[in-house]
Amino acid sequence: MFLNFFPQRYQSFVDKYLLSPLSIFTCFGIITILLSGYIALIPFIIFSKYIMNWPSAFNLPYKSKTNTSNTSVGSVTAIKTVFARSQMYLMQCGGPDNIAPLFMNQLSLFGPNIPGSYFFTRLYAILSRYNFYLTGRVFADQLVEIFLSKYIKFGEVGYLQARTCWLDDVVDSFVNKHQSKCNCNVVIILGTGYDSRCYRLESVMENGHVKLYEIDAAGSLENKKNALRNARIDSSHVQFISCDFETMDWLNTLQSESDFDKSLPSLFIWEGVCMYLDYDVMVSTIAKIAQLEKGSCIAFDYFHASCINSTIRRSSKKIGEPVKSGVDDVGALVKSCNEKALQDDKSGVLELQIIEHLHCEELRQRYIALCNGRRIGYVDDFGGYLLIGS
Repeated sequence: MFLNFFPQRYQSFVDKYLLSPLSIFTCFGIITILLSGYIALIPFIIFSKYIMNWPSAFNLPYKSKTNTSNTSVGSVTAIKTVFARSQMYLMQCGGPDNIAPLFMNQLSLFGPNIPGSYFFTRLYAILSRYNFYLTGRVFADQLVEIFLSKYIKFGEVGYLQARTCWLDDVVDSFVNKHQSKCNCNVVIILGTGYDSRCYRLESVMENGHVKLYEIDAAGSLENKKNALRNARIDSSHVQFISCDFETMDWLNTLQSESDFDKSLPSLFIWEGVCMYLDYDVMVSTIAKIAQLEKGSCIAFDYFHASCINSTIRRSSKKIGEPVKSGVDDVGALVKSCNEKALQDDKSGVLELQIIEHLHCEELRQRYIALCNGRRIGYVDDFGGYLLIGS
């Protein structure tokens, strides 16, 4: 970072009186370049949509309410997630995901089938990184915090960096806790997107007693498998299961389509999914954990219902992945999950309880790096991260 060229005693002064004003100019410079790039892409979007009729985020395969994750377009939000992880790793500011850049080498932030959008994505990535090297500010988070904080309570780096690191810690803790108690345990990625934990975490890669499963909607899962093959990443140790969470029973699908053993302690990573589901589907998904072996748990992130405003609803709907549900009362959520578990199976279910519940302040302190007294990522009171289990 440019700031490191100055002696330590001058860095705070330089950051406040030189780099902070400079970052405003670089921010507007990036916006101008990106707007010009987007305008340049319009003919290609028109060509893709109206002439070739290729499925994309601008030309959804189905006009119904089907989520794009179930189509060949796949999840655009999953691409945005892996993009942020890639940037954090490449900027060397605490990002743990060394697989993300390999995925992003193949992907566009606009999703598939928009000619030229791959180069737009590379341009945005390079501009964002050099802005960070020069000013110590993350462009996307800075933009949201300055102009949109009234409507959006997190930037892409602050939110996703904290979520990635926390879920990594959850996996490591679960595997280390159970490896001495039983011969085998299970880690399942629900709504896998471009999750890379099965291919980079030592706790699961070097432990032959951990069985790994990845579940997602058909379109997103096929895109993920293609990305793994193209990046030459071995996935032979992982079992893939296709499932639409809104219309299918994911636990029955997991049992019928794999060798999953419900008598083993199981950890479910449910990252960035529940807000795209109806509340009843969210409750039903979590309730199924009560049917599994004692010690099984599910880790996920959620939005406050009050944070799902018209701005977020409109922007998510435009890309075919509408945000639907929030949680304001976590205690009521757990109670509903236990009631649903008893309703579905009156015998043999375990009571679910909150194991860990993190809010923005603790997430900032744990996982978002400091630069001269300020966090490089923006996170406000968006909701929280929850670990629920028996």
